Amino acid sequence: MSYNEYSWHRASNLIFFESPAGVGYSFNSNSTFRYNDAITASDSLNALLDFFGKYPDYRKNKFLIAWESYAGKYIPDLAVLIDKYNAKQQTANRIGLVGIMVGNGVMTFDTLEQSTIEFIIKKEMVDPLIVPFYWKYCQENLMSDDCISNFLEKFDHDFDGVNP
Repeated sequence: MSYNEYSWHRASNLIFFESPAGVGYSFNSNSTFRYNDAITASDSLNALLDFFGKYPDYRKNKFLIAWESYAGKYIPDLAVLIDKYNAKQQTANRIGLVGIMVGNGVMTFDTLEQSTIEFIIKKEMVDPLIVPFYWKYCQENLMSDDCISNFLEKFDHDFDGVNP
């Protein structure tokens, strides 16, 4: 190991959350544990407040939230909670939130399903015989009878158990 005078940590710091609690690599042995978007945002705010309570020198830094996937739902909720928290605090106690970033984020489930199907089509992972039916019947309404009978039933059958 050697000293790196150009190390990125001289310009920024990272804190990682696995959220909500009990998913991914975290575990929870409490069988009655439940979570939802509001609880996840509140837990994240509390975790940030705990962090800044233990490491107050970092509170003065600019703070940017970056997350991916379902965080398209969590991040805006957390940002609102931070804003509400900050409105009640003196400047020295505020979290320096300057922005949010969401990568490949879920915004609505309708958009998620439509974009997933189009991604799979563009990657040529779909039976080419059913693709024209998607473009013909599914653009306006993914749940229309024509879309379901001409495209989705075959698509769902082909992708049963696949998580793209």
